[in-house]
Amino acid sequence: MKILAPGPLPVIRAICEESGLIEVLNEDLDWDEDRSQLSPGLRLMALIMNCLTQGQPMYRLPEFFRDTDTENLFGEDTEPEDLNDHTLGRALDKLSEGDPSTVLGTVLVEAAAREDVSTDVLHADTTSFSVHGLYETDEDTDETLSITHGYSKDHRPDLKQFQVGLGVNRAGVPVVGDILDGNTSDSTWNTDLIARLRQRLAADEPPVYVADSAVVNQTSLDQAAAEGISIISRLPRTYSAVDTLIDRAWEANDWTNLGTFVDDEDDEDAASYQIQTFQTPISEHNLRCVVVHSSTLDGRSERRIDNDLDSTEEDLEDAVGQLTDRSFACEPDAQEAWDAWLDDHNNPYFEFEAKVVETEQKKSRDKPGRPPKEWDP
Repeated sequence: MKILAPGPLPVIRAICEESGLIEVLNEDLDWDEDRSQLSPGLRLMALIMNCLTQGQPMYRLPEFFRDTDTENLFGEDTEPEDLNDHTLGRALDKLSEGDPSTVLGTVLVEAAAREDVSTDVLHADTTSFSVHGLYETDEDTDETLSITHGYSKDHRPDLKQFQVGLGVNRAGVPVVGDILDGNTSDSTWNTDLIARLRQRLAADEPPVYVADSAVVNQTSLDQAAAEGISIISRLPRTYSAVDTLIDRAWEANDWTNLGTFVDDEDDEDAASYQIQTFQTPISEHNLRCVVVHSSTLDGRSERRIDNDLDSTEEDLEDAVGQLTDRSFACEPDAQEAWDAWLDDHNNPYFEFEAKVVETEQKKSRDKPGRPPKEWDP
């Protein structure tokens, strides 16, 4: 009797079937059904099973499937040895020939359609995946994906990488995906995705596009306006309008209280929020900008200011001490030095007062030896 340990693999198989992943891969990828024991959809499903569980290298996948019911997972007469790196590697070659980004997008759209997933709001972002090994860097090659150095979000700038751009709905369900070059910028991907978004989602109404501040630029805003897509993002500090809007909010002091966003209303540590809204021209577009005030950040700011003032006070005391240790030949020289000190240490949070004190000091002789009788120290 053979004991099998399927673990979560049957569940993964069921999800791949219900989402249409296997069917889409078999339809979109080029393969010979008469000469293939396993379809590309089943082969790539084997890789997905491995990635979602143990993450073994490809050459160890027969060992990974050894204690599982491979016939139940992949079909009759399928043995663990059939799921080797050569078989699965050829499936990856077929995926590369079919353009991974296009195939991924088709898979996600099919899954969203089958499950009737809402796409009225889309949250978009990218992440990077570092890889080891040697990869061609010839720009003249016809490779669909450039694995190269770029901004590393997992803090490994020494490694080459590729990136994945993903768009999810309100519930976090992926509905749009792209495989990106390792050096693709977020702003470039946002602009390209916005241009193709309505077509890829097959939506009657344009979605609301939620992304980080990389989407706030002239090109992306122009593209969103052309597509009728609304954007929710954070205005980058590189725009002078940020400080201007904050100053306007403090001056107007016309806050709308939103309260807290926690289940426990008695939680004293929960932050409360207030907002003010302004219409502001940004990159030739009239945007609705919301200034948000958080009680938690307010407390942090007070503590930071107190610490900064304490540190500044200590520095000023040291500087004053150095000035008071100096001597001057006359009162005008002392006053001139004080004025110069004020110019160098001007601070609106501190007031300074000074008084010139006249003292007499014995004059030292320039020559050694006994002073003459007429010497008046």
